[in-house]
Amino acid sequence: MQRTILATWLLMGQTLVRSEQMTAPRAARRRIERLDPVLDPTVRYIDLRRARTEPSDRPDDDFSKGTREYRHRWIVRGHWRNQYYPSRNDHRPIWIDPHFAGPEDKPLLGGERVNVLRR
Repeated sequence: MQRTILATWLLMGQTLVRSEQMTAPRAARRRIERLDPVLDPTVRYIDLRRARTEPSDRPDDDFSKGTREYRHRWIVRGHWRNQYYPSRNDHRPIWIDPHFAGPEDKPLLGGERVNVLRR
């Protein structure tokens, strides 16, 4: 039992994911509308083990201009980072807590999240 829990925890902690918005089938949407007309019938599926993609072929000077403007905020999950310590001349892993990213005056992206572990 412990091995199954550990394997599930490691699998769900992988960063290779794909998120997809889907709407409920017509019959389910009508049932939802009868129960609560304000309720949103869209669901976000998050698939694990997405194929790795290559970085885009943009010139390096696009990054140095700093002209990127974000239209929303998002939540960055907690993660480990190798932090360089010049006094030790060494890298050590440190934990970065979850935090908000993006401009403070923009709306928050996302909503309720449900993790589904599918094969």
